[in-house]
Amino acid sequence: MFAFAALVFPAVYFTTNQPDPLFASAMGSGIVALVGVPFILLSLRDPTKAKALQLLSERPAQSIVWLFSFTTGKRGAGVSINIGFDDGAMTSVTAATAPEATQLFAALAAHAPHASQDFNEELARSFHSSTSPAARRSALGIA
Repeated sequence: MFAFAALVFPAVYFTTNQPDPLFASAMGSGIVALVGVPFILLSLRDPTKAKALQLLSERPAQSIVWLFSFTTGKRGAGVSINIGFDDGAMTSVTAATAPEATQLFAALAAHAPHASQDFNEELARSFHSSTSPAARRSALGIA
């Protein structure tokens, strides 16, 4: 957000023909606020209505066949944990920090200890090429 504000200030300052930096600063702040408010509102949503939580609560633990995580962002700002189900559906949960992701992954692994818990190309190919839940479970090495 700060980087966006740093770009907006000069743009407003040099395009408004106003020599007053306070005016440009106020305009830049207003633009940043208009852009930032929707993201703030999205973060205030009810967490119990998250798609991933609904899928986990509606399906039995036995339907989870694959868990893996990967770092998102340039500096590892977030960690996404992907959850694959035996019918081919996938969902993901994003954690803001590595310790949070570790705790979340451990909880999911305890919830579905039978699921494959790593990522490689062979597992991905097996998961996506299988056509039925039984075939997908077999391809991932789950009895």
